Amino acid sequence: MDRADIRILVAKALSINSMVACSQVSKAWNSDFTQYVWYGVDLELQPRFKDLDPRIIAKHGHHIKVVKNIKKRSELDLFMDPSIKNLDNLTVRLKNKDGFCRQVIELIRQNLCSLTKLSITGEKPNKQRTPFDLADALTPKSTANEPSKIVEMTIEHLSMSRASFSTVLSLCPALKELDLQDCSILGDGDGKAFFQHMELSWLLSTSAQVFKPDPELSTEPLLVHFPKLLSWDIWNPSSPHTIENAELIKSTITKYCPDVRRYFLNDISSASTQTLLTKAIEKPTLLCVEIVAITPSVIMGIIQHKATLEELRTYDPRAGDWDYCVDDVFQIEDKTPDKWMIHLILSKCSAVKCIKLPSHEMDLDHVQHFPWACKDIKDVRVRVKGLDTKELILATIKKWGRGCYARRRANASNEASKIGGITKETEAKHETAASTVATVTATAADQKSEDNSVATILAEDEGKTTTEETETEIANPIVDKMAAHLLKFENLTTVWLGYKLWTLQ
Repeated sequence: MDRADIRILVAKALSINSMVACSQVSKAWNSDFTQYVWYGVDLELQPRFKDLDPRIIAKHGHHIKVVKNIKKRSELDLFMDPSIKNLDNLTVRLKNKDGFCRQVIELIRQNLCSLTKLSITGEKPNKQRTPFDLADALTPKSTANEPSKIVEMTIEHLSMSRASFSTVLSLCPALKELDLQDCSILGDGDGKAFFQHMELSWLLSTSAQVFKPDPELSTEPLLVHFPKLLSWDIWNPSSPHTIENAELIKSTITKYCPDVRRYFLNDISSASTQTLLTKAIEKPTLLCVEIVAITPSVIMGIIQHKATLEELRTYDPRAGDWDYCVDDVFQIEDKTPDKWMIHLILSKCSAVKCIKLPSHEMDLDHVQHFPWACKDIKDVRVRVKGLDTKELILATIKKWGRGCYARRRANASNEASKIGGITKETEAKHETAASTVATVTATAADQKSEDNSVATILAEDEGKTTTEETETEIANPIVDKMAAHLLKFENLTTVWLGYKLWTLQ
């Protein structure tokens, strides 16, 4: 711990209380740990932050990079010191009061040169949408200032003019992702040309928001602003999609955003999902549907796009906040009545390279009836009926990993055996093949430091005899079946079966 680089690595794995304790050991430790103690402030998770002396906050304000969940004037006051000018991520819930909004504008301006993520939410949706001059907040203090670096922006429950919305987009040239929900974008832009953002590629917004930004006025849909859009999350929990509505979506996408190929149909009913799949969406490469919305008609709607579909995902609102790398077995009951039909998709859609179905429990018996046609698949994330413990999942991953490395060694050896002759070119090929065999053979030993690498867990068995390995292996027919199933796909490199995300190097 006497080296600064080691202390920095340790700091990333410690709780705030532990980092505070470490920062009090010495001046050197204080210098290294303090920046991590002050890196992020979430006022919901750290309510006692409000009790700190403002002078202490001012002293360490330059370390603060993330501020989340500002909801009150007293909380906002904590971050107005000039030392807080390096924020990377800011989340604020506005009050419908001019003084509060003006202060938020000043805080954004104060950090405009460093912000990459900004989330501004107005009053609750059952109240009047909050008017907020976001364009003013994003305007540099002088022409000498650099333009905004914001890459991700969330705007909820706000009210602004269409002209102001265009200005906001123009002031964020680096913007890639926009989450726009329940906002009133009023007017028709004052007769000016709508600003077209050439970098924004991902949009989360309901079709109602997109096609009716001003409830009282008929105007151009918001898609006119995003000619390079690639992904659209059509989050729409309330309004049903009719055939007429779906056809309007299709024609508008064709006109304004012809490159959209990734569709997220989250919080949408089965009927609306089926309508969008069959009437609105063309040539998708990615489809994400809500797991509880899967019905035979939705399945057939997905299969309709078998020629272009490369990635299939499901969304489950019951799953809450989690990630694939959590150190625990993911448990959620799959009650989808027609879940067997997911295998029908995989037996028909040969172009699929990635499936992310964390809430789907796969029955291997269904795989036998519907063999997967997607032979070029690279990423599989699904749970398997009967593989419900860490031990069984790890046993499956190990068996798959051993099979993959054995196949690589065999392929490299076969390639080397085919090389002959005495030319320099032939000798070079022979050396390449030989080194390939050596590299693949040594992979497990060389990658012990890789987190969640298949080679890492195989390295744990290094040095064991074949008999010892066999004795420690779990004898389970489901483990054998799933490992054999995974081995059918030679390009598969990423697997999640309910416990950690495993990669094959």
